[in-house]
Amino acid sequence: MALIQAEVDLSNQSLGRIGGKQFTLADQSGFPAEQANLHFDQTRDSLLRSYEWSFATTRIQLLQGWDSDIDFTTDMYVFEDDVLYKCNTPHTSSSDFSTDIANWTDRSDDQTSFGNYIDLPADWLRVKEYVDDDNTDWSIEGKQILTPDTEVELVYVKKEDDTTEWESTFTDAFIVKLALNLLNPLSGSGPDALNLRQILLREFRLLVGEAKTTDRQEDNSTGNSYWHKSRFGGQWRTDIGRNK
Repeated sequence: MALIQAEVDLSNQSLGRIGGKQFTLADQSGFPAEQANLHFDQTRDSLLRSYEWSFATTRIQLLQGWDSDIDFTTDMYVFEDDVLYKCNTPHTSSSDFSTDIANWTDRSDDQTSFGNYIDLPADWLRVKEYVDDDNTDWSIEGKQILTPDTEVELVYVKKEDDTTEWESTFTDAFIVKLALNLLNPLSGSGPDALNLRQILLREFRLLVGEAKTTDRQEDNSTGNSYWHKSRFGGQWRTDIGRNK
């Protein structure tokens, strides 16, 4: 898929850092453009997954009991009569599940003696917090959460592909990281390229450190804070993987 204009502009800034030939939105056929297209999404997602970025954080009531007049998305699950269902059509629920059931797919095959296998949201990159009132064990297996809970609220870092939503220091770090990923295919591994790589790596580490510091200063809502407990009445978990 071709890059959009904002992504072309960022790619050209990266190419400029390594002396690569720049390209336009209309012509993305050259080797530098092909490499930018190849590496852009992977570089973005890798950097997003590396930290709990506030600007890319969202939350979802991933699993709950069914009720009327709720806006459901295709990432969401419900329990109805002890059966697990996943939403197959975005909709606002009707007054009765029997009339709403066409919007749901029976996922009872994902109910096991160990718990329920719940697909992570389609735009998930990293679990930030798992809301758990009962202190139960849960784990991530592949792209699913295995949990015995019948209600799951998830806070996670999403795949934020709208570059206008990026924090400015994150954008600066992304430009350098993309330049690093483009350096080898475009410039090889000679002495000049190796020297440039070391320069870019030092700059990248400084930029990432600055971005994370800014992010932490603007987000004081992590951990088991009184704010969390008073708002949700539960205990927050911040580890990725098995919760003990």
